[in-house]
Amino acid sequence: MEHDLELEMLDLQAAGIKLYADLAEYYYWLGADRMSRILFQKLEEAIDNNLTTRFQLIDQYGGIIQKPPEKNMSGAKDKNGRVTQLQWQEGTDEPEDEPNISNGVDTMPKKPPTRQPWEQPILPGRSFQSAPKKEDIDHLYNEGLRRWLAYEQASIDLYSQLEDKDGWYAELIDEAKKEVATIKDGLSIK
Repeated sequence: MEHDLELEMLDLQAAGIKLYADLAEYYYWLGADRMSRILFQKLEEAIDNNLTTRFQLIDQYGGIIQKPPEKNMSGAKDKNGRVTQLQWQEGTDEPEDEPNISNGVDTMPKKPPTRQPWEQPILPGRSFQSAPKKEDIDHLYNEGLRRWLAYEQASIDLYSQLEDKDGWYAELIDEAKKEVATIKDGLSIK
């Protein structure tokens, strides 16, 4: 596809918006109010950057870049409205011998999306949890920083691949590099 990198960039920016919101909430839960406020500001900047990027892509290409609609894997409906779909064998490109009968909901795409390091849950679930113990706070604090670091490094890699005519991506790369240096300093990673 012609605009793969741009679509990947928009997906990455959307993931960044979610990450900043989750981390702001997470650090607030840890009792790190200052870090929570910093991440809230990063969230606002990420939303602004995402809109600016979208507007620039419209100016550059004259329209909105969209993903093509995904095709249904097999798709014949029977008289009851159920859809017969092939379910892929794990680790192969071969379909299973027996088709999977469902109510029209895909059970498993052939190439399921992989989770990125910043998407891994830091806590075991989204249920309400009590405050962490004092001895766990440093470890949990650093885990959040590692998720943030993985996202910023992925941003640098992706923005570096994009052609930059007016310096917009260069600005985003510089911001991400500053964040990486700050986070590494906070983690004491060399």
